[in-house]
Formats: sequence, structure tokens, C-alpha cells
Amino acid sequence: RRVLFRSLALAQNGDETAVAALIARMMPAIRKGAAAATAPGLDFEDAVQEGLIGLFEAMHRYDTAAGM
Repeated sequence: RRVLFRSLALAQNGDETAVAALIARMMPAIRKGAAAATAPGLDFEDAVQEGLIGLFEAMHRYDTAAGM
């Protein structure tokens, strides 16, 4: 857990390696959610892209000082 919070703090400060690590860690969950969300008119890859957008927003909005 500490590694995750440290990576998140680094990602918020612009560390691209930390961003890549968070994406790699969360990609299975994003893909699982995208598979569940696919519907007529929504392609799987589009759903994955929306999940990544949500991840980026969460990375930028999360307050590391507040903790969980």
C-alpha cells in the first residue's frame, strides 16, 4: 500500500515512471470494467479509454495528505 501511495504522490508531481506504474497496476481492473460496460454503440477500446481518463482524473484529484 505504501508503494501505491508513494507512486501516486510521484505521479501527481509529474513523474512519468510513476504514472506508467499506476496505469500498469490498474489496467486489469480497467479492462474488466470496460468488458462489463460494453453495450451497442460502445466499443471495448472506447470503454478502456474512458477508464483511463477516469484514472488520470483520480490521480490528479486524490489528496495524498488526507490518506484513504
